[in-house]
Amino acid sequence: MTSPGGVCPDCGATGQGGSFCDRCGAVLNWTPAHGVPLPAPDEPPPAEPPPPPPDTRIERPLPPAPPRGAPGQRPASLPRPPAGPPEAAPPDRRVAPLPGRPPARDDRARRLLIPVTPETPAQPPPAGPAPVLPGRPEAARPRMRARGPEMTGGVPCPWCDTLNPPDRHFCRQCAMPLAAADKDGFRTRTWWQRLVHGDRNREVPWAGERPRIRRGPGNLLTAAVLVLAGVAVVGTAVVKADDVANGVVDHFVKRAPAPPNAAKASHTDPKHGPQLAVDGLSNTFWGTGFGGGSQGVFLEASFVQPRRLLNVIITPGVSKQPDQYATQARPQILDATVFSSDGMSRTTELRLDDAPGPQKLKLRGENVVRVRLTIRSAYGAAPNRQVCIAEVEFFTRSTVRNL
Repeated sequence: MTSPGGVCPDCGATGQGGSFCDRCGAVLNWTPAHGVPLPAPDEPPPAEPPPPPPDTRIERPLPPAPPRGAPGQRPASLPRPPAGPPEAAPPDRRVAPLPGRPPARDDRARRLLIPVTPETPAQPPPAGPAPVLPGRPEAARPRMRARGPEMTGGVPCPWCDTLNPPDRHFCRQCAMPLAAADKDGFRTRTWWQRLVHGDRNREVPWAGERPRIRRGPGNLLTAAVLVLAGVAVVGTAVVKADDVANGVVDHFVKRAPAPPNAAKASHTDPKHGPQLAVDGLSNTFWGTGFGGGSQGVFLEASFVQPRRLLNVIITPGVSKQPDQYATQARPQILDATVFSSDGMSRTTELRLDDAPGPQKLKLRGENVVRVRLTIRSAYGAAPNRQVCIAEVEFFTRSTVRNL
């Protein structure tokens, strides 16, 4: 093929005499100079149409209609076919019954109406597992380790008491170090060792859970407060050491009576004076001398030699006998004021029960020279009854040592 007039059909350039355009390079002539035609460019062969699907239907001719006459007789209206050579019978295109079961009328009719696909022999089941669709993977079940045999000897763990082989460095149960384990027994540290040393061998926290180290003026302030508190505690212990020691000794020391040398009262019954309350007899008593509660009336006992008092025993009422005890009023609350030889005084509240007999109460004092008992309230007070005290006894440390 050659472009007319030497004009390129693509770019319109004129004066082209070769097989290709000098301007755009388009093909102008498929015939080369020596006259041999060039092969046409390869074109893809046309696609062949797909073959039609095979027709699996089976044609079955309809059976001839039965004659209307009697069975086996030809109707009279139909002419008899002329005699001649026998014609070839049409091929029998009926389908044989399926093997294994007899034909039925319904099956024959169904075959005439519905195409039946020929049955194929059953394929044997695959030998391997049947293919399944991919699903969500299941988590692997944890494997339980079988428990090993019980050990009858070994090094006990100081944390959980589990026996371990002698060559192990960490417990096989709790994984704690066995460096402090004792090969001779359990619980290598006793209770007092754990109390003194604390939990220095306790398990350290995991990485990321360790407490932060606090640095700053707050630590110095805390340390200063702790130092001052320690100094105060030590100073108080030094100053009060004697009192603490005396208190311990007074608690366990043996008691001895300390009878007073004299007694007086702010008010008294002329027949029952204050000396009868310190005479050592429980069938005599001191009375206030007038009826009522006798609030503010006091009984005072004095010592010539200063005493260290520990306890006092008071027998309220006129006697310790139950039939005579409630005939007069009895003290309920007394204020016991202790006067020392250095002029100091201290008051202690004493509460008595409304019961006959002596009642022991704690009354402490150092270098005591006088003791005053002031009545604050009374049991059974009445205008015709006076408050009475049968006996008052004081006790100090015993000079006899216990063997």
